[in-house]
Amino acid sequence: MSSLNFDFCKRVGMLRVCTIAFLFFLLFLPACTPMKAYDGAVLSSDEISVIRPDMEKAFTQVRILKINDYAVGKLTPSLQVLPGQNTISVQVTLDHPYLRKYFCFCETLTFEAAPGESYTVYGKISPLLVTGYIWVERDRAPGQIVVESIKTPIPTKTYPHCKIAG
Repeated sequence: MSSLNFDFCKRVGMLRVCTIAFLFFLLFLPACTPMKAYDGAVLSSDEISVIRPDMEKAFTQVRILKINDYAVGKLTPSLQVLPGQNTISVQVTLDHPYLRKYFCFCETLTFEAAPGESYTVYGKISPLLVTGYIWVERDRAPGQIVVESIKTPIPTKTYPHCKIAG
């Protein structure tokens, strides 16, 4: 009889764990979808442009803060925008435990996006030169720079709007 109660408790505990895991899955599912950064109806992929931050660098974190006056969340993997002139505010942070709060800069870039194209925003910080680089590349033509900006020198303190952005 006691083993029956123990098995029942194990099943109830496992059900609780599975339920909590499922709720976390539902909570983070919207973070995996692209954000629509334009007004109006949802358009097909041939009629929009996609802009995403580079998330593959080991020591540099690139984050899009705003695009065309739309605030962007922290976990947004990509942004769907209308073709034409687009303005993005980008934060680049050196992702090192001891230098993170010292080497951070924000820059605004404007470029022409073509319909059906996707773009990646890259960033780099050179701490020895106290210089920051941001550039946008077309994904179908890697290495082809659409727009770039060089920030030199980077102040060795965090900008207020970068600090708020986290």
